[in-house]
Amino acid sequence: MVDGTYGKTEEAARVRDTVTLEICDDNENNTKVTGVVAERYYRGQLLPK
Repeated sequence: MVDGTYGKTEEAARVRDTVTLEICDDNENNTKVTGVVAERYYRGQLLPK
C-alpha cells in the first residue's frame, strides 16, 4: 500500500482503532487490508481525534 490509501467503513471507528477494510484497486482487484486509523473524515472534512 502507498501512503494516501484510504477506505470507508460503515462501522464507527476512532483514531488508533484497528479496522479491516476491503479496497478495490485500479484493476478492480479487491484486497482486504487491516490497519490502524490515523485520521477520520466525514464528507471531506477532517474530524477531531
